[in-house]
Amino acid sequence: MSSHIQLRSGTYYARLNVPQDLRLHWGKSELIQSLKTADLKIAQARAMSVVGGWKQEFQQLRSGGDSFERQAMEVRMDTDEHRINQDTGMSDKDYYVEHVADHLPEDKGNRFRQIAMGKLTPFGVLLEDFIAQWNVEAKTKSMARTAITRVANVLPTIEQATFRRVGALIAEDLTSVSTKRKNYGFVAQYWQYLDDREAIKGGKNPFANRKYKDKSGATTLKRQAFSKEHVVQLYKEALSHNDSDLAFLILVGAYTGARIEEICSLKVPDLQEVEGILCLKVIETKTNAGVRTIPAHTHLLPHLLQRSRESNDGYVLSGLTFNKYKDRSNAIGKRFGRLKHKLGFGDEYVFHSIRKTVITIFENLGVSEGLTADIVGHEKKTMTYGLYSAGHSISNKAAAIARLEYGFTSNA
Repeated sequence: MSSHIQLRSGTYYARLNVPQDLRLHWGKSELIQSLKTADLKIAQARAMSVVGGWKQEFQQLRSGGDSFERQAMEVRMDTDEHRINQDTGMSDKDYYVEHVADHLPEDKGNRFRQIAMGKLTPFGVLLEDFIAQWNVEAKTKSMARTAITRVANVLPTIEQATFRRVGALIAEDLTSVSTKRKNYGFVAQYWQYLDDREAIKGGKNPFANRKYKDKSGATTLKRQAFSKEHVVQLYKEALSHNDSDLAFLILVGAYTGARIEEICSLKVPDLQEVEGILCLKVIETKTNAGVRTIPAHTHLLPHLLQRSRESNDGYVLSGLTFNKYKDRSNAIGKRFGRLKHKLGFGDEYVFHSIRKTVITIFENLGVSEGLTADIVGHEKKTMTYGLYSAGHSISNKAAAIARLEYGFTSNA
């Protein structure tokens, strides 16, 4: 704390450097306040409170702004008609703005006026409102909050987010093309939210429809499908490392085309007999189309039954733990990543590549796109099949799945 205390003319002052990304907000590079004492111990105690308050304000600014900024935005977005004083030409809204501003410290009062009257818009002031109303998974919300906050730290106000500055920001970003597309896509959605709420004056969204390149000029990394031989190789490698859970995960993916989290979320009661066929009922999934019933391949059947009998937590793939986003696939997904890297597969191959393998096999076998969609949980785009059809029968899906052959050993 001694570094935050300075003695001037017999009186101690608290001081703190303003972070680079917040200096535009404060209009200065250092904050200084008299502690009104010449006693060092008293000064140290007071400085803890003052400096702590400043740091809290830094944190508030980075997470969406001070409460007075939100209040100013609410005043600004108030579109109700207000009475005009004929003598002064000021509305009730104008008087209210002045009343609030006069009761704030001078710098905050001025900022309140600028925000309320539409001359300045803190970039992240409605971030938490946007996150709260967004109907997506918690993990997506967390990634979006991080991406938007990062931009807000560089461009503290909406007025600074010109096409030129945003273009420069993207050009200087050293992350991959796919990461930039994802992150600035989040920011574009936030900008649209501000526009929809009339928190900004409209105009083109500087984060939308951008073209992304990395420093080498590379384009987006396209995910590749594993070959059938690759899937067998991955399965055998997992077994050679005595990782039976990972081997089972690969096997289920190969015979169902299911997503990794769908497999890891599968519970023992989700294995049900339908029309005389043991099926996997996929319930925990990311889309409405993902809720489906998948007949078990004959090669997969004994593994499912054994796993069900031996489960000690109610899940078919027992013993996995949840991460902070309530996903069970996080840890085993990382194990798969290490395994495929060891075998020489690059970043264009992920567990989802097995799903692409299944779809590719179906296409080459001449399985209809609609039947494949019902098995892997894709939305049907046509009005007739997508809206009105109840989907293919269990027997039709079972017949297609029975044609999935990889050449696994007898252990599979």
